[in-house]
Amino acid sequence: MRQNLNKFATLILKAVLPTTIFLIPLFFLPITSDFFTLNKQVLLTIIASISLLAWCLRLITQKQLRLTLSPALLPLLGLSFVYLASSLFQNPNPLNDLFGRTNSIVALTIIFITTTSSLALPSNISLTFGALVASISLASLFTIYQFLGLSSIFSSVAWLQNKSFNIVGGPLPFLTLSLPTLVASIYLIFKLDQPLKKLLLLVASALTTIASTLAISLLLPKDGQPQLILLPYSAGWIIAVDTFKNLRTALIGTGPESFVNVYSQLKPAFINNTFFWSLRFGNSSNEIFHLLTTVGLLGLATYLLATIRTLIRAFKQTGAHPYLSASRLLLLVALAIQFFFPASLPLITLTFISLALTTIGLKTSSTNPVNDVNLSFFAAEIVKSKSDLDPAPKPRQNTEILPWIVLALSLTLILPTAYFKAKAYAAETVYFQSAQATAENRGIDTYNLQIRAIELNPYNPTFRISYSQTNMALANALASQKEPSDEDRNNIIQLIQQAIREAKNATALDPNSPIAWQNLASVYRQLIGLADDAESWTIAAYTQAIALDPVNPQLRLDLGGVYFSLGNYEEAIRLFSQAVEAKPDWANAYYNLAAAYSQAQAYPQAVQAMRIVVSLLEPTSPDYQTAQDQLKELEKLAESAAPPAQEGEQLPPVDGEPAQQPELITPTPIPSPSIEPIQLPDGSGIDLPAQPETQPQPEEENPTQQPQQPTPTP
Repeated sequence: MRQNLNKFATLILKAVLPTTIFLIPLFFLPITSDFFTLNKQVLLTIIASISLLAWCLRLITQKQLRLTLSPALLPLLGLSFVYLASSLFQNPNPLNDLFGRTNSIVALTIIFITTTSSLALPSNISLTFGALVASISLASLFTIYQFLGLSSIFSSVAWLQNKSFNIVGGPLPFLTLSLPTLVASIYLIFKLDQPLKKLLLLVASALTTIASTLAISLLLPKDGQPQLILLPYSAGWIIAVDTFKNLRTALIGTGPESFVNVYSQLKPAFINNTFFWSLRFGNSSNEIFHLLTTVGLLGLATYLLATIRTLIRAFKQTGAHPYLSASRLLLLVALAIQFFFPASLPLITLTFISLALTTIGLKTSSTNPVNDVNLSFFAAEIVKSKSDLDPAPKPRQNTEILPWIVLALSLTLILPTAYFKAKAYAAETVYFQSAQATAENRGIDTYNLQIRAIELNPYNPTFRISYSQTNMALANALASQKEPSDEDRNNIIQLIQQAIREAKNATALDPNSPIAWQNLASVYRQLIGLADDAESWTIAAYTQAIALDPVNPQLRLDLGGVYFSLGNYEEAIRLFSQAVEAKPDWANAYYNLAAAYSQAQAYPQAVQAMRIVVSLLEPTSPDYQTAQDQLKELEKLAESAAPPAQEGEQLPPVDGEPAQQPELITPTPIPSPSIEPIQLPDGSGIDLPAQPETQPQPEEENPTQQPQQPTPTP
């Protein structure tokens, strides 16, 4: 019985590596907002849990705790520890952070330990490599199919109409997998003796080459616009170095999921002069800079130590088995790519799988092999494994209780993870349904689905932001009626209160997010003229957003628009001037500045600003004639107005050719309330700074408390 259980556990462990590397590139589900990464993370968690339980069963049947002393073992354990520490200590909302990249790194480390400690045959490497080649071949076929536009012929699904859609996650993630696989496959074509395997590898390599070429073409600039959205390397380096100013962030980074906030806070000003000025990047320029920023020097050091130590050990082997040589080549190319591009989850998975394959190959090496160790409470015995099912001799002081302890610890890890991961995933599916309801203008369905998403996962600030916006949209729909009833008025008040509460909860859950503060500001802004002190709350929220995204010209334009609408043209001019200083080639910023100067009756300055607007617009632009007409009006006003501005008040000229500009938009006026002013309860406003040091908790009031079902106006 025990032997059969050992064989069963070993059979599962043999399937882990090929199953993982085959499914991760291909697996996606269009039932969440993120088709790819989230679903691959869940799959990885499931595979790691199965692998860990199978390993525990093997340990129990063998009555020993056995580990492979690979060059990567301790560094990978250290990497997992750094990710956990960074998630727990650097993020005010660790529960939301733990189920991102941290979860994936821990899962991959588990897969590495369980498989390398259980497998010791070259066939394990060849089977896994075959699964990789098969997976990339299928992804290549889909890439070619999609590029030819066959999806648009046979399917009307919207996301299949884009040539750039790829089951791996896009052209760049596909390339980061296809190139290492292609290099290793070509190597094996020349090294293997089996004609059939050579033929299959040749066909797979041809498919991969064609698909890779098509993927590259999709990333080339088109109509002067870059298709590869990648943070400039200089910006990535500057952001990484800036994190060294604090000892804790230098060691363990800013948090595995924090880069989008760190980017906003630390991005250099020159980004505003690039095509990417309005984007918020979730990854650094390459994986090295990303690790340095998010998990610090310790995270980067452990990651590089695991890969480089394994490579050095592997390349020292002479006369190595072809699959060992292919594995180390696969690892080398995968690591090299990460010095140039950010790593997707499939590429990280490939790196860990390559580490495992190389380690298994080193165990079977004839020279200086990697050995196993049998552990006990008081002793350790180095042994050499000759086969997957060959149990090593037990050390004298071995105890059978250790495998059971490992099982207990494993269940302690697996069960809570499965529970919270399942709820978080269910919340994502419900949230995706709410987005679909929004697109179909089903306001009440959107409202109820967002409530359900928050109930399932109350720690996701994105859910809170969307729910606050939905509440405000429903409130505005009810308020737009000609004669709102008393019931409508009560519903409006409740909806507004919920919008404020959820927007504030989002800032509590992610206090370093300028997006959350910008959303809170937009909620308050809609209440100006309707609720007391709403203008002060709006200004305070925008000020906090600017503090967290200091070189963002859009936020200054938005806050300037608030002052403009309130008639405070002096402050509006100051903020619009800061916006044009941050981005001197932005026509809309100068357009708003001209409007503010005009309202302040500073017509010469308004003329200067409007002339710059005209110089920045293409003559063929639909806004060009509008700007010309307004310039003529301002020039007439300036002729009969005060003397020209002093030299120190002159606006700087703008150099360069006219760039493509978005539509010109003047400051949005404050809407006139269609109902009587309302009195909001105490606590509706904000007190700054609001940067909690501990895990924030949503306000005790039930976030899902809802008024009688309001009906949105179509």
